[in-house]
Amino acid sequence: MKESLLDALESFAWQSSTFWMMFFIYFAYVLIDDSHYLDANTAFQVLNFIGFMNVALNLLPKIVKDTIKAVTSVKRINKFVSRDDLDPSSLHRDSTEDLAVKIKEADFSWEKAGPTTLKSINMEVPQGKLVAVVGTVGCGKSSLLAALLGEMHQLKGYSNLNSSVAYVPQQAWIQNSSLRDNILFGSPLSARYRHVIAACALQSDLDIMPAGDATEIGEKGINLSGGQKQRVSLARAVYSQADIYLLDDPLSAVDSHVGRHIFEQVIGKDGLLGHKVRGQGGWGRGGTKAKMVKAKLQH
Repeated sequence: MKESLLDALESFAWQSSTFWMMFFIYFAYVLIDDSHYLDANTAFQVLNFIGFMNVALNLLPKIVKDTIKAVTSVKRINKFVSRDDLDPSSLHRDSTEDLAVKIKEADFSWEKAGPTTLKSINMEVPQGKLVAVVGTVGCGKSSLLAALLGEMHQLKGYSNLNSSVAYVPQQAWIQNSSLRDNILFGSPLSARYRHVIAACALQSDLDIMPAGDATEIGEKGINLSGGQKQRVSLARAVYSQADIYLLDDPLSAVDSHVGRHIFEQVIGKDGLLGHKVRGQGGWGRGGTKAKMVKAKLQH
């Protein structure tokens, strides 16, 4: 109640400020000296001056906001670019290695001088295999994928990826562009595009969008749900035709029947990535999705 009254009073004061400003200026001008005469020329000059003042006052709040945003952005950018680069030797890219992924007695940490997050990691993934990483919340599944990408500091041991990598993060990222551009991501359009759309269960979403896959999404376009963003992110990775796919719980935001469709059409042995190396992280132990993955692997 009080907030509404204060807001109404503020709006009234702002809207009536021009009138009261002119009134007091004219009033003071006449009372200061008996020789002052308020004619049309003087009145219009004051009115013109107040008009310029209003423009400046209206722009001042926007200038203050934009200045604060700019200062905050510059601080964040400086903090990012001033951080130490990761050691390029933390991840090898030896294409002559027979195994697609190989980690031997490796320790990883997020900070170079910080505590060890992953200890004594050993992993060997042959070509064309599907690997599901199952564990409790916070046990380091996402950190393992980050270590494979070279985003963590390798304190000791050896790690290698022998070919190109596509990564689907747990929190989907989209750019402010058309849905097609988000999926192609600079790659040329080919017949594979429609197969990827169907496999990632995006066709039904495209049918209800005003411009189909040309619809702009992101901050200046339409908003997508969490499941739609996740499927767009997955479609982008699938379309890239990489050799190794690191998927950080890509089905967390989709319905169960959609998740089954994506698993069968994309991740499973008969899917688009059936002949690729797939690393599936982020599965909670004992959950429905973990059981589904285990059943698929056993099958």
